[in-house]
Amino acid sequence: MADSFDHLHLKRNTKGSSNELSFDVLDAARSGTQEDDGRNVRLARHYHGSYHGVMGASTLSGQEEVEQTKRRRHRRNAAIRAVMVSCIVVAVAAIGLFAYRLYVNAQSFDQQFNSIVERLVEQDEFLAELDASLADPLDAVKEKKRQSLRDEIYARLESMSSIRDDAESAAAFAVGENERIAINQMTIAAESRLSMMGFGSQLLALSKTMNDEQSALNAIWNDVLDVDQQIRSATELSNKANTEQAIEESQEATQKALDATRAVCQELESAGETYSELDLSDQLEYMNTRAKSLEYALDTSAALIEGDREKAAAKNDLYNEYDKKAVSLAEKLPRSVSNVVKKAHSKNYKKLIG
Repeated sequence: MADSFDHLHLKRNTKGSSNELSFDVLDAARSGTQEDDGRNVRLARHYHGSYHGVMGASTLSGQEEVEQTKRRRHRRNAAIRAVMVSCIVVAVAAIGLFAYRLYVNAQSFDQQFNSIVERLVEQDEFLAELDASLADPLDAVKEKKRQSLRDEIYARLESMSSIRDDAESAAAFAVGENERIAINQMTIAAESRLSMMGFGSQLLALSKTMNDEQSALNAIWNDVLDVDQQIRSATELSNKANTEQAIEESQEATQKALDATRAVCQELESAGETYSELDLSDQLEYMNTRAKSLEYALDTSAALIEGDREKAAAKNDLYNEYDKKAVSLAEKLPRSVSNVVKKAHSKNYKKLIG
């Protein structure tokens, strides 16, 4: 009896080898049936009325169907693999770009960080000079150096501000916790130094004012010392005068001393107006008292020349009273002009040096 598979010219068993009409053929037939919108099915029914006609209607042999299906499958798998490879390439490229950016950022951070460190070291050298020169703002030996620093300080402030800004910008390139901590500390250090320079700038300006005041007061005090010497000389002449001519000579010397004393009083008043923060009231009181004593000395000499001994004695008593008062005031005067200046600015100076 004929086997129902005879029309396919296949053996039911292939002695262990793969069946030449495998499930691929069935899949291909099934796929083809789905893809041709039922045309093959209708054709099969026309010929045989069963799905046997599907195979009989094909223009390809069974083996050719298998090969064609395999080629389709190969192309499909190749396309899938190509898509997968493309995805992998894109992913690897993205990871590589991220890693490259991290590397570039790290390199950029290192370069900026090292640059900031070098610039800060240079600024620290300037700050050390600034600190040394301002330890005693009235040290005349250091005034030349302070003037050099004054000429440079504004450029330094701009540079220090730039370093601070660069440190803040470099934080964006920090790729790790240690880098972020380091650049944060660097920003704080830059801000601190900028603040120090700001105070240093104010101290340099203050020291300029103090030195100008000290120079002015030194000049006035030299005049005070000259006046004092004139008063001593006039007093000695008065003490030795026992003739009318000698009295007139002492009177002339006393008048010159009085004129010089009044001139110094005007200098002190002018300095007080120019340097309003200076308290020159003690010096002015002393010089005015000296001037008053000299006025009574002249009155005494005039009375002696007139022969009015009673008047001369009264004026001489007033002279001695004011002379004694002047001596008492002189003992209370500061021993140095610098002390007057320092006292005037001590509050501001202490505030700036912290």
